[in-house]
Amino acid sequence: PLLPGANSTIEQQIGDFPPQFLLFVEHVTQLILQGTKPEGPRILALSRECDEFLLDEGTRTTRWKVIKGIHPLTPDARSDRRSLDDNNEVPIAWAAPIERLNEPGKFWAFFPTLTTSLLSGILNAPWKTNEDRQNLLRGVYNDELIDAAAKIVVDALPALSTSEDPARHLDTLPRRLEQGDSDHSSRLRDQLNSELRDREFVPDQEGTLRKLNDVSYPPRELTRDGQIAWESLDRWAAHEGRPSGWVHHSTLNRNRLATLDRVYGGQLPRARISDWLEALIKSPGSIEDGVQKSMAAIQTASLMPEALWGNFSQLGRVVLTADGSWVTPDPDAVFLGGDDALSPAKLVHPELQEDAETLVALEKLGIKPASAESAFRESAGSLLGGGLYESRSPGDSEWCKFWEL
Repeated sequence: PLLPGANSTIEQQIGDFPPQFLLFVEHVTQLILQGTKPEGPRILALSRECDEFLLDEGTRTTRWKVIKGIHPLTPDARSDRRSLDDNNEVPIAWAAPIERLNEPGKFWAFFPTLTTSLLSGILNAPWKTNEDRQNLLRGVYNDELIDAAAKIVVDALPALSTSEDPARHLDTLPRRLEQGDSDHSSRLRDQLNSELRDREFVPDQEGTLRKLNDVSYPPRELTRDGQIAWESLDRWAAHEGRPSGWVHHSTLNRNRLATLDRVYGGQLPRARISDWLEALIKSPGSIEDGVQKSMAAIQTASLMPEALWGNFSQLGRVVLTADGSWVTPDPDAVFLGGDDALSPAKLVHPELQEDAETLVALEKLGIKPASAESAFRESAGSLLGGGLYESRSPGDSEWCKFWEL
């Protein structure tokens, strides 16, 4: 028989019982918690679907990825373990909530503690806690388990990446250090970052995971202060001939980029705008291939914020000319065709301006049709650019053309 008043306490405990308990107890797949409420018992159930677990919480079903490992304790950790505990091997499990990977979680000792891990989901192990089992204690035993847990998490991260969102697993990692973070969450963050520096966890353009320093990153100007220049980034990524060794665009949101910076230990090196745009035109196999690459680079450049165009030289040599050379989109140096007075090296390749979308992009960048003035400037620059004492002696035809212009 219950003591007077105990019934209401038990009813509250039944309502508060954490359903995630089932994720860590392999021999239990269903719990029926029976109280005296008229709506009947609370039923919790766990089922498996491929490599994920479905947790039926009664009012909703959540999806989880559960990764488990066994850690053999070192002599130092054994000497610091809990009293009456003679296990030399310790089970560690990480449960990641598939639909809520960006929510910071807690350390669990089969039931939740008050110590936040800041890692997504639940990090469960027989931690050494204070008497009320609410907080983790400091010591060699817990430190060693945290280090082992970091390895388990890092090994499991690739399984959370998907073809639709190759960088999804980055959402699970702890945020930056903030005042009030526990020593345990800080140690876990540091260990995760240390483990990841030599692991393949950054998706490239094909979605393949590579090491942090094995991929290139777009200009910082395109992702500054949380403002992402998605139009130009998406146009760059839409080009089939883009190089694969650049980071996947699913990585380019504020939190994920900040995570990569933390793992790197500072700010990741980022490409210059010219390098990023010129990456689209590397090694054209033919004139037609060069035309397509130039179209992609020109359209990408035109979609960037105008404040980033600078003096046009920082946009790189991305404009294919009529003679097959590459120049910057400088309105004073290259022109749309239509005037035979200009040399082919000064004219945009005709196939570029025949494409309506590329023509709009060129005009947006300030490229104008060739004119009598532009032809005169080219002729004057050719004849007089070297000064009065230039060693080259222009021929009569060049001077005739100059005076005609």
